Amino acid sequence: MTDNHKSQAALTWDEQGQPICQRFDDIYFSRSDGLAESNYVFIQNNQLPQRWKALEKHGCFTIAETGFGTGLNFVATWQLWNSLQDKKNLQTLHFISAEKYPLTRQDISRSLALWPELKPYADSLCEHYPPQPAEDFVRLIFQQGRVILTLYFGDASEGFEQLSAIPSCSELSTENGSFGDTPTQVNAWYLDGFAPAKNPEMWHAKLYQTMAALSGADTSFATFTAAGAVKRGMSEAGFTCSKVKGYGRKREMLIGAFTHTVTGKVKPRPNSDLNPDSDLDPDSNKDQERTPKGHPQSNFKRPRNVKKNSSGNPSPWHLVPSKKPNSNQRSRPKAIVIGGGLAGCHIAYALAQKNCSVTLLEREANLGTQASGNQQGVVYTRLSLHRNPLNQFNLSSLIYANHFYQQHGFYDSCGQQCGVMHLAQNIEQEKTYREFADHFKNEPEFARIVTQEQSTAWSGLQLNQSALLIPSAGWLSPPELCRQLVKHDNIEVRTESTVSRIDRQEGKWHLYDADNKQLSSAEYVVVANAWEAQKFSQLQSLPLKRIRGQVSYVPESKIHCELNKVLCGDGYIAPAHQGLYSIGASFNLNNTNQAMSVEDHQDNLEKLAAFSPELKSQAIDLDPNTFAGKVGFRCATPDYFPIVGPITDAQSMKSNFAQLRKNANTFIDQPGSYQTGLYTSLGYGSRGLSYAPLAAEVLASIICGQHIPISRNLLRYLHPARFLIRDLIRNRR
Repeated sequence: MTDNHKSQAALTWDEQGQPICQRFDDIYFSRSDGLAESNYVFIQNNQLPQRWKALEKHGCFTIAETGFGTGLNFVATWQLWNSLQDKKNLQTLHFISAEKYPLTRQDISRSLALWPELKPYADSLCEHYPPQPAEDFVRLIFQQGRVILTLYFGDASEGFEQLSAIPSCSELSTENGSFGDTPTQVNAWYLDGFAPAKNPEMWHAKLYQTMAALSGADTSFATFTAAGAVKRGMSEAGFTCSKVKGYGRKREMLIGAFTHTVTGKVKPRPNSDLNPDSDLDPDSNKDQERTPKGHPQSNFKRPRNVKKNSSGNPSPWHLVPSKKPNSNQRSRPKAIVIGGGLAGCHIAYALAQKNCSVTLLEREANLGTQASGNQQGVVYTRLSLHRNPLNQFNLSSLIYANHFYQQHGFYDSCGQQCGVMHLAQNIEQEKTYREFADHFKNEPEFARIVTQEQSTAWSGLQLNQSALLIPSAGWLSPPELCRQLVKHDNIEVRTESTVSRIDRQEGKWHLYDADNKQLSSAEYVVVANAWEAQKFSQLQSLPLKRIRGQVSYVPESKIHCELNKVLCGDGYIAPAHQGLYSIGASFNLNNTNQAMSVEDHQDNLEKLAAFSPELKSQAIDLDPNTFAGKVGFRCATPDYFPIVGPITDAQSMKSNFAQLRKNANTFIDQPGSYQTGLYTSLGYGSRGLSYAPLAAEVLASIICGQHIPISRNLLRYLHPARFLIRDLIRNRR
């Protein structure tokens, strides 16, 4: 993770209370009336009111913006969207914006306070605005999913390039493939930012070409500038451009639409997949195996779509071939989710929020009974500033999870947002935590260091070490959360329904029980039943690990303390719930015993004793033979990332990408091969509460044809096909 302190916006304020950016010596909005300017330039000249009225029921309208700034364009658009909405239509506004030099929430609040009529929207934005300095993508959900804000913190062209399913090194288009079988597109562009003369590094051909890659036949744009270089660049990228009257004293501005017609010579789009940090390429393999001379594959003739690739561009194997639109297809898709634990209930909820009709099938009589059956679970991930994809995913997941549980009221109904203390187990970990807290030193409500001396005041216990406190995190009851998630008008739950076989016939998936009786059918199926997913032939090759874990329940009367935070170190303890302390958890990789173990109770007790002298002294008198508890089996993966996305057609995939066996750097410019409409959400290990919300939003976005909340590079680390591709590279398949 880079040092983003240098990327924070430095402001001055004029006598009217308007912000001015010191870096570019430029204003964020018109001094006469910024709100009126926003309405005229971007809303009216993209003809949004008229287009929203014509939007189909359950439809999603996507706006993308260069330069989030104060958030004025977003809240102005949100206000108008609400004023014109018929709530019965259940339509969605998705606003995507990039910002390289973000403002603090305090500066955004101060800027938007100039318009009291925007206060409800400004307050909601500031309440959930991500901690700064941030980087990469952050998604915020408002109004029960009817308004989505996706922010990218970084260079606009790089961010929008990562939003595209098609990598910049590919000659494919969205007609060839996308993240799912439904391509996504931006409906309207707000080409905003500081003036081209002030900020030339943003206004360049790479940005316009990236915009074109995300646009479709009905995509419009509007911008406050009429600069000739902007007009030429947009025209060369395939946009028609017209000059119209500008706002206020400004004589002219540009508007236009995407036509697919390129009027000039277009340079290749920026190749952000050629990242000097090769850890962002999930199929990179420094120790690749070469095909020796004389090997049957050594005379392999390279297909037309296979290219020499000395730069190491990753092939677009993540692409799903685009499905041709069906005029008779319902606008409201139907999906079946197999599995009623955290993974299954979260994806069911995410799909239902996007207007899918969902049937959830669970083999047990109740939801959340297996690995998701603990009385308490912690919203926790390992946090570090060290730049690697897993740390990036951990931070993104934690930010989104805490926003999700707070925004939807789940912390109140299913647990407690009491804060989680990450205890430093050694000097190196303490250094890591201090660096993390220092990075967010202006956001103490997100992360702060609590010294050993301060620990009693913060946690209610005298601890043995310092800790990283995440105040916005907490604990949840997984079974109760599962029950709450499926209380949705678009979700039907069927318990005691064991799926033994899934089969695709006549454009639908059909699910059968052990007696070959059909249970249900739908266009989409999501397999989310943990390690049991391997019983289905389509998922047998996924490398899932079954890891036993045991939690101990100790009566509140046996431990006398005033614990008010979750403590996480080698183990964890949460504040008492329903008269019990939850202490855990053991980690038994090669143990399939479902019975309670006294030895594991003792192990949990020893982990607890290491937290605090107070707990250590009381643990001596506790008898683990008297403890209740819960045994569950985590579903984990070899690389610690969950598995989220479409299921491969393994034979076709191996054939189409066979050249990777010979040379891992071969660039094969074609989509992957997948089982149409079959997806999975698995492998959360012990991070289900933290990973599941973001992973579910990723998968629901893919299925519903909406833009995903993470980068394309990061998605490839979650993708089910990553294991097959790695095996091909290493000559294992």
